[in-house]
Amino acid sequence: MKRAVAGWLLRFAAGLVPRTERRAWLEEWSAELHALDHAPTGDADSGPELPDPLRFAAGALPHAVWLRSEAWSPRGLLDDLRLALRMMGRAPAFAAGAMLTLALGIGVNGAIFSLVNGLVLRAPPGIVDAERLVQIGRVTEDPSADLAWGTFSWPNAQLVAEESNGVFRQVAGYSLAQFSVGEGPEADVVFGHFVTGSWFDLLGSTPALGRLVQPGDDQTIGGHPVMVVSHGLWMRRWGGDPDLVGRSVLLDGAPYEVIGVAPEGFVGVHTVGLRPEVFLPAVMNPGYRGDLPFGSWRWSWLNMVGRLADGADEIAAESTADLWTQRMRAAHPDNAEAQV
Repeated sequence: MKRAVAGWLLRFAAGLVPRTERRAWLEEWSAELHALDHAPTGDADSGPELPDPLRFAAGALPHAVWLRSEAWSPRGLLDDLRLALRMMGRAPAFAAGAMLTLALGIGVNGAIFSLVNGLVLRAPPGIVDAERLVQIGRVTEDPSADLAWGTFSWPNAQLVAEESNGVFRQVAGYSLAQFSVGEGPEADVVFGHFVTGSWFDLLGSTPALGRLVQPGDDQTIGGHPVMVVSHGLWMRRWGGDPDLVGRSVLLDGAPYEVIGVAPEGFVGVHTVGLRPEVFLPAVMNPGYRGDLPFGSWRWSWLNMVGRLADGADEIAAESTADLWTQRMRAAHPDNAEAQV
């Protein structure tokens, strides 16, 4: 039941997102919700449990409002409000329950203003020219599907990254996961991202200390045990110690070298939801999730984002997406039911 309500909340919030961005926005948030559903859970003594899917979905509304404010027009806002009211009118009891859940999720108190100020009025920190970024989703054509997850397998992600057709300056991906940093009672259970080697370069991010994940860290499957920590985790756990870079830290019981600290406030492309505290090369994922081989076409787990090249627009991006769809379907039968 919670999962169904969470899905409804996402679709409701999607009604506030500008039409040109609505599908990609819903795919991205749905992918995060899907990852939350499938993230491994620790035992009771390992730290905080995964956030409730309803609270996570409730965080979609401020982000949707922020996107609306970036492309505000009186007529467009009126149309979207009418759509939202029609959705509520079709199922008033369900809508009332969902709105109550939303209120509980974001907290009906004085913190709402700081939430709106921090998430609606500001662009994601640590990202350059965020308006040139485009979410790339892989969606199903099955009309009975509840939500389109929009994720890519490793082979599909490589195809997308390598064949930008001059429209995208760069394409990179990330995936949500949960980790335990340290060991014993001193361990911190945190969320993090597996990222492809060009992720930070795509976003234009610069490290607060050391360096960030680079393409050279993302070459050999399971062969690059390095990580970047968030500025917040660096301050909380290590007191801002500049000597942390180069040190070995246990992550889920395995040693990882800390190569750098992310920019202060950096959360990736999301301003709401689960905040990542560690960032690992995508090729280190096999040790954490999934029964399928790392290179399987059937294991879709990467959210893809592209940066438009100078002069490129959304029409050109759509044409490139059509090309990707054709290449994926030709490359493997498992891609036959999906499009980009």
